[in-house]
Amino acid sequence: MERQAGMAAEQWKVLGVIVAVLVVLAALTGLSGGLYFVKHEVDMLHLVDLVLRRAGGGIPHVDYHTPIGALAFEPFAALKRAGLSLGEALAWGQVLVAALVAPGAWWAATRRLDGWLAIGFAAAVPLIAGALVYGATGTGISLSMHYNRWAWAVAFAPLLIAALPSKRPAAVGDGVVVGVSMAVLALMKITYFVGFAPAVLAGLALRREWRVLSVSLIAGLAVCVLMTLGYGVGFWMAYLGDLREISSSGVRSAPVEAALSHVVIWPKYVGATLVGIGTLWWLRKQGSTMAAVLLTMTLILPGAIYASYQNYGHDPIWLIWWAFVVLALRPREPSLNGAVVAGVAALVLIFPVAVNMVLSPVRPLVQPKAKFEPLLATEDKIYGVSARFKEETGKVRLGSGKCQLIGGAVARMRREVETLKAAGLGEKPVLEADLLNVQWLFGGVPLDGGAPWYFGGLPGVEAAQLVAVPKCPAVPETRDMILSKLEAAGVVLMPVLQDDMMDVFEVQR
Repeated sequence: MERQAGMAAEQWKVLGVIVAVLVVLAALTGLSGGLYFVKHEVDMLHLVDLVLRRAGGGIPHVDYHTPIGALAFEPFAALKRAGLSLGEALAWGQVLVAALVAPGAWWAATRRLDGWLAIGFAAAVPLIAGALVYGATGTGISLSMHYNRWAWAVAFAPLLIAALPSKRPAAVGDGVVVGVSMAVLALMKITYFVGFAPAVLAGLALRREWRVLSVSLIAGLAVCVLMTLGYGVGFWMAYLGDLREISSSGVRSAPVEAALSHVVIWPKYVGATLVGIGTLWWLRKQGSTMAAVLLTMTLILPGAIYASYQNYGHDPIWLIWWAFVVLALRPREPSLNGAVVAGVAALVLIFPVAVNMVLSPVRPLVQPKAKFEPLLATEDKIYGVSARFKEETGKVRLGSGKCQLIGGAVARMRREVETLKAAGLGEKPVLEADLLNVQWLFGGVPLDGGAPWYFGGLPGVEAAQLVAVPKCPAVPETRDMILSKLEAAGVVLMPVLQDDMMDVFEVQR
């Protein structure tokens, strides 16, 4: 009875910390007055395009195309449909997701961790979800690659349930958390589902937790049924089609900063790899009592490294989760042992990134608002740095001699729309032969079936009336690829406009 009372008191304590975190995030968001971003304008335009299309009733992967899952944008779009301005929807969407991942974090933490480890884990999950930076140590605010943070926050609870046995078995609760979380990962960023599903399955099977697996399967299928009701049966084949396209097209199927091997052995990342390997070595020395944990963690490590590889910047966010689990496994004697060393090392390595994420929601309150201006004339409370919107910046590549746009994407889009309108072409949907295709946000017409971020094929070509070919594209190889695909598809183009910025062709039907 006394033990049960102690566990209940700890559960309430952890819940209180989570509520405090959410209240702070909500308060900071309410005081910020919208979303003020400092960098990554191209990624922000990509995000805005997808949110507005979904808020307007479009079905992802069916009416427009992206390899990122629908649930990466649905929280923002739902708030936009509810009546919030675009900037408010983006800012409060972060708080909404932090609140949605909190129950799973509370459940997993209070049943598998003790004391400050339970508190820290439960607080870390909503803080990751609510951060205003993708990671790294740069202080500039942006929601670029937000889905990577969200996916880490979603993944932490099912991975904890898979790795550690429960102090108080509760198969239904465990199964619901695992099933819903894994389904969300599959519908947010498939990389995380592919990377972690084997470990979750193995961890539960090794402990013979068949009821947890059964409930998780039912919960996951329930999520799929809800998605089918909301998005239609055609959504699933369309989603698979987008995933198949990016995996086979050769166009940025993974971030280009480093190869997978580099994320394992480069000096910037090798410390995380060594912490993971050192932990597995320590677990192996503990004998049969740790056999199930050892195998589960052995499967989690490559999945975590692969997920990091697929993320821009490759930050090993998984070290946060790893530290809590390893420290939970530490023996009481001796006080300094392999688990303590590995856990502390993990925290030290990820500390700069973690602190950057935790402090990021405070920064909107101290930014000089006078240096910002609205991103779009038609949408409220979303602001970027004025100086970054003023002019385009290009460079000429040595060797190829091709011009590449390296700054001023917003200025480029604004000028393109103004040029098309002046030529009487402003009401025709445009397929841009470049990485980004979002002109309509600045006053044009959205391209039905288009892809705001090019990842292969010719998305939207059936609805396009114009093809714009920039002379200084963001990615010259993408421009050349699209033009070659148009030629191979037999699309007939008639030149209608030419200036120093772009050549524009009318599609002949």
